[in-house]
Order: sequence, then structure tokens, then C-alpha cells
Amino acid sequence: MEAVKKNRVAKKEALILFQNDIYALAKRADETKKKVLGSRADYACFIIDRNINTTNICSAKCNFCAFYREENDPDSFILTIDEILEKVGQLQEIGGTRVMIQGGLNDKCNLKFYTRLFSTIKERYPAICIHSLSPAEINYLSKLERRSVFEIVLELKKAGLMSLPGAAEILVDEHRKKVSPHKLKTAEWVEVMENIHKAGMRSTATMTFGMGESFADRIEHLFIIRNLQDKTGVFRAFIPWTFSKPQTRLNVEETTGEDYIKTVAISRIVLDNIDHIHAGWVTEGFELSEMALRMGASDMGGILMEELVVKATGTTHTSSKETMVKVIKNAGLKPAIRDSGYNIIEE
Repeated sequence: MEAVKKNRVAKKEALILFQNDIYALAKRADETKKKVLGSRADYACFIIDRNINTTNICSAKCNFCAFYREENDPDSFILTIDEILEKVGQLQEIGGTRVMIQGGLNDKCNLKFYTRLFSTIKERYPAICIHSLSPAEINYLSKLERRSVFEIVLELKKAGLMSLPGAAEILVDEHRKKVSPHKLKTAEWVEVMENIHKAGMRSTATMTFGMGESFADRIEHLFIIRNLQDKTGVFRAFIPWTFSKPQTRLNVEETTGEDYIKTVAISRIVLDNIDHIHAGWVTEGFELSEMALRMGASDMGGILMEELVVKATGTTHTSSKETMVKVIKNAGLKPAIRDSGYNIIEE
């Protein structure tokens, strides 16, 4: 890692990388991946998991979200704990190892709800990793319960939470005011991650781009992630993916496939202290995901049984073990199944 950091890219240079052609970026990103991962760079991995949304009733009402509903909308819902447990059981039946439980910012899904839910999952399905909630939900629970972020994290960890998916959008407050004015600010997102680290847990980080932000905003986001990783080492992976516009209130021009794979490559080059960059098949489809694996990405994420948030925009890519293996082989890499800690468990 120290050898990588000696030649790490600075902000000004990172911004200029958007002007490079795809082939130059691919070469540099692949070189960075090999320096970071060593022989593991020959592999691309995925996990068998399930996404469960507790509720679509959300007080944040983000302009980029097609999933949220008002409480009185006919298609609004809140799952019961028993309904969630049934879904976790179905995941275990197909050999899944991780559940990602997230939902809207809803006072009915409070700390008591989640601690009871996680402790019951832990008791009934001890082999399932609970990789759940988002920084926005942790921040919301802190304010709802009038307790510190650290106290909330410790309660959830005690109940069974093992790691956090780090949904971030773009970590630039001027941009956040336009797309998610009622959601947590950049400093609050960072605070959650610092407390996840303090509690001895790990996380991932994301970037949703193509929402009208500038290239400079994306670079600022990447450097906030890199600096926080230098400080804490909290991130196992970084997941860049594009905004899906249909059914949302955000009136922007959608980004291109070329912009996506360039951003993947630049993420790999800048984030020299994070092991894995994901290829986002859920939003991008499999052709672009295969290209992303050639642009520095090393992970395909999860099978994601029952993904609903992106599906609400009309984007309906679905996956299977066989599809993941095919895409990875087509990219010239070795396919493998991993666990939530990114350890290979089956080649």
C-alpha cells in the first residue's frame, strides 16, 4: 500500500483524468488494481445476498428517489418483523450469506424495531451477515432517539449489525441541497463512518453520479472518501453507480456509458487505499459491468434478490450466479463467490 501512495494522484491531476481517453484510463486503473490487490487482481468476485426494504415511507423525500411514498399513498408499506424474517429464511435456503436491510426515514422503524429485528435474525440465522442500514438511517435514528451516533451504532452492533452499506450520493453540500435537501449533510455522513470505525466495524462507500454535479464535485467526493480511509481504514469497497432518472423529480440529462466507465477507472486510480471497486450491474447492465471489470473494478457486488429501489425507476436488470460467472469470464478474470468480508469462499 505504501508503494502505491508514493505516486498517488492529486486533486488537480484527478480532475484532468476525465479528459483522458478510455484506453489510457483502463491501463492506469488496471495497474493501480494490481498494485493494491496483488494476485487477487486476477479475480472478480460476487456474493449471494438479498436486499430487503423495510418501508418506502420516508421523510427525506429526495428528488432523485422514485421509491419513496407518503404514508397515505395506496402503495406505501412497512414490513413486519415476521415478514422480514421469512425473506431472510428464503435467502438462507438458496445458500445466501448476507442480507442488506434498508428503508425510508420513518419513525415507526425506530431503534427498538431494528434491535429486535437484528437480534432475532442473529438468533435464527446465525450464518447470515447483517450488512444493513445506511448512514442516513443511522443519523436519523440518532436524532429520533436523541442519543449520540456512537450510542446508536453500539446498540445496533450488540443486536447483530455487522457492517454498514455506505450510501453517499455526492458528498458536496451545495449539490446535496439540490437533490436531497432533507437528508444528512456531508459532515454528518463522515461522522457516521468515523463512529462505525470507532465501534470496530467496517463499511462500504458509494457515489451516485449523473445528478447534475460537476466533475469537480465527483473528485471532491472521492478525496473525502480517500482521506477518511487514510484516517480510519473503515471501507472495504467503493461502489460508483449512475443515477436512474425515470419516475423521479430530478430534471437532469442522464449520463453516458463512457462517462460511467471513465468514472470507475478514475475511482480506482484515486482510491489507492481501498481494496475493491464495484462494477454496478444493477444500474448499468452487464455489458457496461464487464467493461468496468476491464477499467479497474474487481467486484460485481451481490445477486441482490428483490432489489426494489432502482427497480422503482423502471431499470430492471436481474442477475444469477450463472450470469455473474459469464460476465467475469468474458472480462478475462477468474470468477469467485466471496463473503461479506471479501474473502473468497468458492472459486
